[in-house]
Amino acid sequence: MLTIRKGDSNEYVTLLQEALIQAGYDCGPHDGIFGKKTKAAVEKYQKDNKLTVDGIVGKQTWTALGLWKEPEPTPGVQPPNFKQGDSRWGKKMYSNHNDKSQTMASSGCGPTAMADIVAAWWDSDCTPWTLAQKSMDWGTRTYNSGTSSTFFRKCASLYGASQYKTSSSIDAAIQCLQDGGLVVCCFGPGTKGKAGYQKWTKGGHYTCIWKWDGDCFYINDPASSSSARAKGTRTEVANTRKGFYLFWR
Repeated sequence: MLTIRKGDSNEYVTLLQEALIQAGYDCGPHDGIFGKKTKAAVEKYQKDNKLTVDGIVGKQTWTALGLWKEPEPTPGVQPPNFKQGDSRWGKKMYSNHNDKSQTMASSGCGPTAMADIVAAWWDSDCTPWTLAQKSMDWGTRTYNSGTSSTFFRKCASLYGASQYKTSSSIDAAIQCLQDGGLVVCCFGPGTKGKAGYQKWTKGGHYTCIWKWDGDCFYINDPASSSSARAKGTRTEVANTRKGFYLFWR
C-alpha cells in the first residue's frame, strides 16, 4: 500500500474514500482526489481510533481500516553498475566553472546513477561521461554541490520515459519498482543515532535502486563496490533518503 496525503489523486485515494464512507465518515465526493474534506475525514477517523492525527494515510491508518498489505517483492534485473571513479572518466573534469578539482570521481554520482538506467533501457552505449557532458550543457551541474535534481527530469524527457515522478515516499519507490521501474535515490547523512546514519554518505549522494525483496532495497552505488552499501533495509533508507526520482520505461 502507498502512503497517501492531501493533493494525491489515484486508486488508493478511491479505496480510502470507499472505506471512510463505509465507516460512516463524510469525505466529500467519491472522486479519487485527496482534498480538504477527505483530509478532514481522515483526521477525524484517526482521532476517533486513537491514531496519530496528521491527515496522512500510511501503514497505521491503513491497518486500522483493515486494508494494509505488505509490499510484495519486486523481480528486479540489475542494470549496469557504473562507478564514477572508473579510469575511463574518473579524472575528467565535471565542473561549471573550470574547477579542475571537480572531477567525475569527486562529484559525478548523479550522471553515474542515471547512466545505469539509460544504458539499461534506452542507449546501451551511454556512459556516465555521456550524461555528465549533457549536465554541463544543460546547466544542471551546480557550482559546488554536484548535480541539480533538474538533471533527472531533463533525462526523463530526453530519453522518453513513459512516466517520471519525484517523491520522498518509501512506498512510492517500492511501487515504482513493482511496476518494473527504476529509482534514483538521493541520500543524505540521516540523523545521528538512527539506522543507516552515514552508510552511504556524509553529505549528499545519488544512487540507483533497482530491486525490493520485501526486506531490503538493492542498490547500485556509484562510489562504492561494498556489499554493505549494495543493500539497505527499509528503515535505513527511510532514515537517510532525501528524495526519490522515479522512472518508468
